[in-house]
Amino acid sequence: MAKKKQRDIGAWLYPPTRAARSALAAMERRANATPVTIIPPAPPANAPLDIIPGDLAFIVARPGHGKSSCLASMARRLATAGASVLFASWELGVEEVLSIVAGVNIRSGSVSVADRDRLVNYADTVWIFGRGEESPPGKMPTVADLSGAIAWLHDQGVELHAVMVDYLQRIVHPRSWERARAVGENAEALKDLAVSARVPLVVAAQAGRQVDTYPDVRMPRLADVQWSSSAEQVADVVVGLTMPGKYLPSGQLIRLPDGDSVEVTHDLLLARALKRRWGRCGPLDAYALRLTFHGGAPHVEGRG
Repeated sequence: MAKKKQRDIGAWLYPPTRAARSALAAMERRANATPVTIIPPAPPANAPLDIIPGDLAFIVARPGHGKSSCLASMARRLATAGASVLFASWELGVEEVLSIVAGVNIRSGSVSVADRDRLVNYADTVWIFGRGEESPPGKMPTVADLSGAIAWLHDQGVELHAVMVDYLQRIVHPRSWERARAVGENAEALKDLAVSARVPLVVAAQAGRQVDTYPDVRMPRLADVQWSSSAEQVADVVVGLTMPGKYLPSGQLIRLPDGDSVEVTHDLLLARALKRRWGRCGPLDAYALRLTFHGGAPHVEGRG
């Protein structure tokens, strides 16, 4: 029994030399890692918001304020550059995810040759995890299932540049705990997955209804992730999103943190860094963006 306890402790206790080796290895991985852009450059920040392998980022917003569109735009941007990505959806079906990323309206009932080509092109680099026609009826995958899928892709030689998850509150828990506890446990499991798989995870998360009572632009705050305080604790980066055009009249001017003003339009998307584990978040960590759709595919870009 004593030897077993010693073995168990040895898995968690790092002597100084072993800890130093581990820290140096982690520093080298971070130095050589290719950053993945969550939010593109836009005023007033004018610098991209990036993460690297092992990081967990949450994009927090109320329903219909650009969470899924940001994930799809990010997947499309990486896939267009030839990078392999995994889009895990607990909300949309597999066919819908690929059609949104590729910009093909599969509900139109008519698919052109160009549409087919786009679907095939993105199918080469966009892996999708979720419900499809061949999925078991009445069942939903868990974070453990997602971990198994990532491990399988690694064994097949697929180097994932990023994993997008849509969205936190829809992920089921194997023990079906009370909702708040299940969401918190899943948030912690996603962070463990990002570290063990050494891949950036970007997770959409729904903000609570209290955001609807906020004044001005109704930007979510760090504590607004619905049913989960764990999300703000385990995340390396948290981004808040809001689309003022959904509740403010077009043409109204909104003052940005740097003192400049931006006009409310239907495609105005405001983002703000609410947490950065490796740096402070200041008043200028804000972004005035445009959310547009080209051929049905969402594009998030800085306002020109």
